[in-house]
Amino acid sequence: MNKKSGFTLVEMLTVVLIIGILTSVALPQYRKAIQKARWTEAMQMLRTIYDSSERLALASGYRDYEAMVTADDPRAVVNNMDMFALDATACNVITGRRSLLCGEFEYLLEKDRIYAIRTTQNDGTHKTQLVLHRAEVPTLGCIEGYADRHVCDLLNIPVEADTSRPQPIN
Repeated sequence: MNKKSGFTLVEMLTVVLIIGILTSVALPQYRKAIQKARWTEAMQMLRTIYDSSERLALASGYRDYEAMVTADDPRAVVNNMDMFALDATACNVITGRRSLLCGEFEYLLEKDRIYAIRTTQNDGTHKTQLVLHRAEVPTLGCIEGYADRHVCDLLNIPVEADTSRPQPIN
């Protein structure tokens, strides 16, 4: 009797086919999970910036950050916020401006809202994705025309029209 150990070509092709099918199903889900994690981190950063800007305004004698910006106080800039006391290396603060670069996102503070802007094109085109409105109860939204609809759907955030779009730093 001639007994050979090993796998036949059909068995090997079957294993490769099964691995290919599993990969084609798992890879899009993995990418979706990574994208959701990045945007969730951006939402948390929006909240951190919001809280830090409100603390800065209170420490400077204003009722809120919007009043501080309205008064044209030169201290109403990102590098004066207390959020950098723990980890100053995580983000690139643009000194003297109300803008902050953290990873893939640029955060832009305006009087009544905070934007999370992400470079989505290879040519450096910016797309505004998320906005946190300053209000009695801060609300989060995606900007129509700038937001990728699938990101908004992924995060269950409503899409809104916005006539005042921010000018990102290049």
